[in-house]
Amino acid sequence: MSTLPVGSYEVAVEALEFTRFVCKGITIRIAQVQRSILQDLTVEAAYVGNRGVWLQSDNMLHLNAVTLYRIHAAGFDRTNAADGAVLTSPWNSPAAQSRGIRAPYPSFPAGQQAIQTLRPYPQFNTITPRWTSFGNSWYDSLHVKVTKRYSHGLDLSGSFSWHKSMFIGDTRGGAVNDVYNRQQNKYLSSQDIPVMMTIAFTYVTPAATGNPIVRIP
Repeated sequence: MSTLPVGSYEVAVEALEFTRFVCKGITIRIAQVQRSILQDLTVEAAYVGNRGVWLQSDNMLHLNAVTLYRIHAAGFDRTNAADGAVLTSPWNSPAAQSRGIRAPYPSFPAGQQAIQTLRPYPQFNTITPRWTSFGNSWYDSLHVKVTKRYSHGLDLSGSFSWHKSMFIGDTRGGAVNDVYNRQQNKYLSSQDIPVMMTIAFTYVTPAATGNPIVRIP
């Protein structure tokens, strides 16, 4: 960005939409402001935000889960200890049979728990999906940069970033608490670094005079 006269401002707004594999995201860079404080000192500030959707999130879908609806539909209460004991007993036990538990198909193993019969696919346990796209991401940040152009032997640049990166269902960290309440699973990214600062400068010392030993040509 070009240097601006003292007292002037520049505001830049940029939007970019892109597609990559099955993911689609919108990156927004807004309210970038630059001001020359002194003749050789410039300050810049910018907000940078990112929203990602349709991220791969295999852990956000349980195809073979026993939901509360299925448990209640079968006449059981998850909070009732007696019902819990029946559901964890063999499906062919007298207690389970008296509550209406039956084999979902003729060759269903006799040793399986009663709750297994309530699964959508009782012949399987966990069914792990692949390439599901329920993940979302959020990135918001403030970037500040100070630049001092060369004068009096010194040039300096410093930058400060304050940002936050969050995900729902993405594979980059965080466990899923409840696949049926996805907003509850919004968490900080495992790669989130909230604050970063860098400073770089160069200083040229004046030429030494009067001492032939340390004199700089």
